[in-house]
Amino acid sequence: MLEPALREKKRYIIIETRKKRTYKEVKSKLYKESLAFLGEKGTGEMGLIFLPEHWNGKRGVVRVSHKKTSELKMIIGLIKGLKTKTIKTTGSLKKAKKIMEEK
Repeated sequence: MLEPALREKKRYIIIETRKKRTYKEVKSKLYKESLAFLGEKGTGEMGLIFLPEHWNGKRGVVRVSHKKTSELKMIIGLIKGLKTKTIKTTGSLKKAKKIMEEK
């Protein structure tokens, strides 16, 4: 098991779309835009993981490396045809779940 100092630090970004979308549709557009903007190396370093169990049709949670949060926010703004925006960035999944329930 890795020591806490060696573990990758994660951030959870809550995203929202204007219309109801499927999880697969949003995930594929997010990955395509990430590959187009950052390439394979940048997307890999980002550690981008879309959490399907936290998608409710309009809102969802995306996990990313703490060093790449600004890049992901930029990519979310660049996605064409989805009209997506970021709601909040948190350091724990528990807080992200709480924010998802509130709004």
